[in-house]
Amino acid sequence: MNKKYIFSLFLSIVTLSYIFNIDKLLSKQISILNDNIKISYTTIYLNIENSITKYFNQAQQIEDLRKINKKNEKIQLLQQILSNYSINKKLLSLDKIDVLSYKNFNDFSNIILTNNHLLISDTISALITKDGYSAGIAREQNNQYIGLLNHNPKCNYSVFIGKNNIPGITKGEKNQENITIEYIPIWKKINIGDEVVTSGMDNIFPANIQVGKVVKITKLSTTQEAKVKPYAKVYDKKYFYLYTNYKKDTNLSN
Repeated sequence: MNKKYIFSLFLSIVTLSYIFNIDKLLSKQISILNDNIKISYTTIYLNIENSITKYFNQAQQIEDLRKINKKNEKIQLLQQILSNYSINKKLLSLDKIDVLSYKNFNDFSNIILTNNHLLISDTISALITKDGYSAGIAREQNNQYIGLLNHNPKCNYSVFIGKNNIPGITKGEKNQENITIEYIPIWKKINIGDEVVTSGMDNIFPANIQVGKVVKITKLSTTQEAKVKPYAKVYDKKYFYLYTNYKKDTNLSN
């Protein structure tokens, strides 16, 4: 065996050994890389899954709280009305009613409401905000449920003015900030700043629902009128509470 052959054999062995070691090293590094990728993927997947679960749990909790708040809102408003007005609880109905659209696009005080079992033909019901302020009246018209808000000229209900319960009747003024109280007895003393509340004498509203405050007084020949700035901001409301002291099956002739 000559020296050249022995050298070639030795070189081949060294080369193969080096190649196999490199291959093992690469395999080890690739294995480590794969493990890292698997760990990262699993971590990301679990984080996303936890985030989704947390989101839906929060969404459900928010919805549950919203339902509870709506129920509490109705209960509080009902308690407020009952505490201010001596009324037969069996005849009292109060229900949320949604605003669908404007009846006429050039009149924001005339609205269409969702169908509601509390509205009865040929009767007028009251609309009250969630804050407990008077908002207007509601009635059935041509198989539609119509709301006439405070600023509508056809929105009329009886009120008391000031501490002495001076009577009057509301009349809306379209596109005006204030509403008018008409038919106030000329001999009665009213003042700027007097509070106006519903009287309950017309069977539309219960008594003592807040309407607004007197901002201007006009003396006429036989009566006087008062301009009132209403508390309720009716144009931005998506729903009201409908009040009626008659149930659907109540005999109105009794």
